[in-house]
Amino acid sequence: LFAARVGSFKAHYFTQPGFSADPPLPHDPPLLYNVVEDPSERFDVAARHPEALERIRERVAAHRETLEPVVDQLAIRLDP
Repeated sequence: LFAARVGSFKAHYFTQPGFSADPPLPHDPPLLYNVVEDPSERFDVAARHPEALERIRERVAAHRETLEPVVDQLAIRLDP
């Protein structure tokens, strides 16, 4: 999960420059942007809005609980 949005706030857990071979850069704590007031996502407001980060964390955790384990389809052997 690279990012999640709840209301006007969007949290970035990882960022990666577009079309880059560089690995994603993790952010802990996540970067937080108010995409209504700052649609270009230039100003990290995480320090001013810890309640928004917590609300997003709760939603992400609830979503993850609904996910099924992923089967590695490349490892499945088909009988001839």
